[in-house]
Amino acid sequence: IGKSEGAKVEFNVCDSNGGDIHVFTTRPETLFGVTFLCLSPKHPVAEMLAKKAGILPALQGLKESSTEGDHDSCEGLFLEARASHPITGEEVPIYAAPYVLEGY
Repeated sequence: IGKSEGAKVEFNVCDSNGGDIHVFTTRPETLFGVTFLCLSPKHPVAEMLAKKAGILPALQGLKESSTEGDHDSCEGLFLEARASHPITGEEVPIYAAPYVLEGY
């Protein structure tokens, strides 16, 4: 009920054109603890990265498990890509997992 207040943050995907990942957080102070990013298998950036890495069939499998309601699975897929941390500048790995919801 109502609108959440917080910050929009952008993680730049390394070695990609236009593949930035935009996130929203109500707790910006937690950004210092980010060690990886995890996207929904249905996220357009996840699909772009999987295609670029040649692992699109594996991502399709995750999409199917998320469609079947397997949101409790701890299974994930490394998308063979990294993003630049917006505060520290360190590179963090990017994964896709069925437990990540597509929208907020």
